[in-house]
Amino acid sequence: MLQTNQLWWNYSQKYTSTLRDVVLDSINRALACGQVIMGYATWLCSAEQCSHFKKICMGCQSRIRDTCGKKLTDQWIEKVLSQEKKQKKRVLSLTD
Repeated sequence: MLQTNQLWWNYSQKYTSTLRDVVLDSINRALACGQVIMGYATWLCSAEQCSHFKKICMGCQSRIRDTCGKKLTDQWIEKVLSQEKKQKKRVLSLTD
């Protein structure tokens, strides 16, 4: 949606002085998400005679994009749950 008719480009040029750096960075990262410019890993076929390879482009890890934001949220939930399992439980009852 941001790339349609250069909407983001036109908006950012018009309001450059009022946009915070974090907003500019987040939007630009989201627009570059999944592109070679964000970096990539190369996977090669394991067969000796085969020359096939595949580039897996890195994501932006931004909350702006649903796919990247969900992945980060899932990782955070997993981390919290794993830490909770390691902690000993204590119950404290207060009475009058």
